[in-house]
Amino acid sequence: MGLTIGLLVLHTFFRPASTSLYTHIIGYVGLAVEAVLPLPQVFANQRAQSCKGFRVSVLANWVIGDAMKMGYFFNSEPGKVPWAFKMCGILQACCDAGLGIQYWVYGDGEENKERKFGQKKQSRLT
Repeated sequence: MGLTIGLLVLHTFFRPASTSLYTHIIGYVGLAVEAVLPLPQVFANQRAQSCKGFRVSVLANWVIGDAMKMGYFFNSEPGKVPWAFKMCGILQACCDAGLGIQYWVYGDGEENKERKFGQKKQSRLT
């Protein structure tokens, strides 16, 4: 809701005064939102110590999309793609790598940790 109100204020006050400033601000806000898109999933997985409910196909598509985007960003002619795009792409790739590591470590929960690390959950009945 705050983002919507903020964009409404930007649209109302900056658009008539300076289209260039307005479009730059909207562009960077959109770029920042896209760059931090995986963070809520990373935090939720960390808090739950599990990736239960997170689909590997989502992660695979994010990684493929980021690889294509980064390939374009870094293989384009110099100066064509602003550094803000490259930095946000790197941040997204790091977030996706973090999600991949979380999926490898946590899997779908406790049973996956036991299998990977040989840990057994102690029973209260003993």
